[in-house]
Amino acid sequence: MPHTPLTQDSHFGLEQLKQALIKPVYVLSLGRKSCPLATPLLPVLLTSVSLREALDHSFPSIIDSEKPHLDAIWLRPNKLSTYTWEGNVDEFNGETALTTHPWDDPINRNRWQFKQRTMHQITVHQITVHQTTQHQVEVEEA
Repeated sequence: MPHTPLTQDSHFGLEQLKQALIKPVYVLSLGRKSCPLATPLLPVLLTSVSLREALDHSFPSIIDSEKPHLDAIWLRPNKLSTYTWEGNVDEFNGETALTTHPWDDPINRNRWQFKQRTMHQITVHQITVHQTTQHQVEVEEA
C-alpha cells in the first residue's frame, strides 16, 4: 500500500500506523497504565468514506467468530451510538450536534496551561442487524 501521510508534516503513513496498532511497542492503555485494553485492536483502512461511515464500519465478532450473537449477550450493547469529533460541525447531515469548548488542549505542561478546543457530539439510535438463520437477516432501527 502506498505511503498515505496523516498530515502534510507527517513522517508516517496510515499503513504504518495500522501496523503499530496491531503490534504495539508498549502495552496500549486507556489513559492510565492500570487500564489496558481488554481485546486486541483490529484497525481497518477505509477509503472515500464519510466520518459516520468510518465509525459505523462493522467489526468482526470479539467473543467467537463462529457465534457472533454472543457479543450481544456478553457485551450488552445499548441502542444508542454517540459520536464525538473535532472539525466541521456539519459532518453528520441532518443531525443537531452539541458543541462544547473544553479547556484541555495542552499549551505548556510545565506550567499546566491549556487552551480551548471545539468539540461536537451527537447521540443517535443505532440500526441493528439480526441474523435469524443462516440466510435470513432482520434489520431494525432502535
